[in-house]
Amino acid sequence: MSYKDYWNNQVHLQIEWRKKQNNISEEYGSQNGNKYAHIVQKDEWLKTVWEQFNNKLFDYLQKEKIQHHTGSHNLLSSWVLCSNLYFGTIINDNQKEVFRLFLEYKLGIKIDSIKRVHLEFVLPDKLSPKILLGEPGGIRGTRQTTPDLAIEYISNGKEELILVECKYTEHSFYDCPVSELDYCKCVNQLKKYCVSMDKLKRKYWDYLTISKYGCSKLHFCPAYIGGYQIFRQQSLAEAILEHGNYSNVWSCVAYDGRNPSLMECMKDNINRNNIKNVTPIYSIKDEWEKLFELKTKFSVWEHQEWVNFVTENGKDNFNKDWIKYIKDRYNL
Repeated sequence: MSYKDYWNNQVHLQIEWRKKQNNISEEYGSQNGNKYAHIVQKDEWLKTVWEQFNNKLFDYLQKEKIQHHTGSHNLLSSWVLCSNLYFGTIINDNQKEVFRLFLEYKLGIKIDSIKRVHLEFVLPDKLSPKILLGEPGGIRGTRQTTPDLAIEYISNGKEELILVECKYTEHSFYDCPVSELDYCKCVNQLKKYCVSMDKLKRKYWDYLTISKYGCSKLHFCPAYIGGYQIFRQQSLAEAILEHGNYSNVWSCVAYDGRNPSLMECMKDNINRNNIKNVTPIYSIKDEWEKLFELKTKFSVWEHQEWVNFVTENGKDNFNKDWIKYIKDRYNL
């Protein structure tokens, strides 16, 4: 399936779901100055969250001082999808236990218990992205590297951490906004020539080093075309492992398995400067971790894997009702 076909299918799916909702107005919402059937009014975004979640999610955002994404009124919002798929692990003990089993199975690790699950994760003070990564602006949830989802857990008596970038219909992890071709091609000297470090004083390359494999494969900085968001998250994971009290840190991606273009976004792409990417990174899933010399871990799972796992293992009423909603809303 092409990305265009996938996108169109998801737009149709969300429009059909909207038609069945009695609590959402028929008036189209707008984004970037245009109105679309798959976008609701801005003040109705909470109605696009499962009814068993929405009030609790609102209270959670208020308590944690999290800014929900500006595009949350788009029915294709990955932020809302993340909330619909994973907020249950925060408020429901049964689903949190199923999540523990899923992460053990998927990542091949031992999890004694999940300490806490977070949306828009940020650590305080010296472990904040403001200090670790040199990101002075923004708040939790916007204009900072705050992973969509994070899991603090205990493994063999030690505290460990999983950071997750959650995606839905996105075609890539986007391009670095301050890239300059002449410097971004210097793969062996990115720490010296990175425009983001020089102009914005970002510290991403303080924690990342390109591996021999990466030097042999990359023709540009891995953030240059398609990999910007997971590049920042990987840097944050390394920074937290270096300066925090976690014995192990993971950087993960959770995405819709019907959207293979996301994993191939560094294979054949053209950025905003109309520069074609000749970096032969065929699969982020298989190659991303090999591009760096990492102390942290990297992994990927499909949302379908999580939904199927709950279907097989979540036998209580909460999980059964959640499955019905997710199947109807996203057909996962």
